[in-house]
Amino acid sequence: MTDQTVLAKTIQTESALPLSLDDAVVSLSLDFCDVDGFGNLKWVDIEDSAGSTVHVEGPIDLLALKGRVRHAGTTVVSDYRVLLAKHTDNGIQVVGGRLIKGVATLLELSFTPLKGVDTVRSVAAQTYLGKKVAEKQSKEQSWAKAMELSAALEKKGKSAHLWQEESSRIPEVGDIVKHRQFGDCTVIRMDDEHVAIQKPDGRVVQLGLRILNFVPVDEEGGRTLWEANVKR
Repeated sequence: MTDQTVLAKTIQTESALPLSLDDAVVSLSLDFCDVDGFGNLKWVDIEDSAGSTVHVEGPIDLLALKGRVRHAGTTVVSDYRVLLAKHTDNGIQVVGGRLIKGVATLLELSFTPLKGVDTVRSVAAQTYLGKKVAEKQSKEQSWAKAMELSAALEKKGKSAHLWQEESSRIPEVGDIVKHRQFGDCTVIRMDDEHVAIQKPDGRVVQLGLRILNFVPVDEEGGRTLWEANVKR
C-alpha cells in the first residue's frame, strides 16, 4: 500500500552515491519508500546481471533511477537500480544494473512513502475485531506449539530437554557483528531462527542462529560489538 503524498527533492551539488540517496530518505523522515529519479553523473560503478562490476566514466546521463529504502533508527537498508547513457565515438552507449557507488552532479528525485504488510496488520489489530482475531490466532499458535513440543518429547523419550537453564546472549537490532567472511555488519532484523545483517557494501544476508555462537567483545554508544563463530 502507498500514501498519496509523493515528495520531491533536487540535489544540485556534487554528491556521493548511494549515500546521498539514503540521506535524503532520512532527512524526509521516511521509514519505507520507493525512490525514482534522473540526472547527471560524474562516474559510477554498477553491477550487471552476471554479477560483474562495470565502471563508467562521465559525463553520464542518468536516464532512470529506481530504488526501495527501509529506515529504522540508525539503520538504512537500500537497493537502487539505474539506467545510464553515455556518448562515445561509436554512438550512445546505454547500460544498466545495480548501483554500487558513484558521484552525481545533478539529481531530481521523488519519494513515494509505502506501508508494509506488517504495518497494515498492526493498524488492523487496533480495531475491536482485529484484537479478537489476534487473540484467537495467538491461542491457536500456542496450542500448536504445545502439541508439536509434546510430540517431539514423546519421540525423544527420557533424553529430551525442554530448555537450558540459562540461554546464551544474542545480538539485538542495531548491534554490530564481526563476521569472518563479511566484515563488520549491522543487525537489522531478528527472529527465533535467523538474524539478518547488512554487510559494509549494503547487501543484506540472513544467517541461521542455530549454527552460530555470538561472543560480546565491546560496547559503544549503547550498541554491542559481537564476534560470530560457527558452532563446532
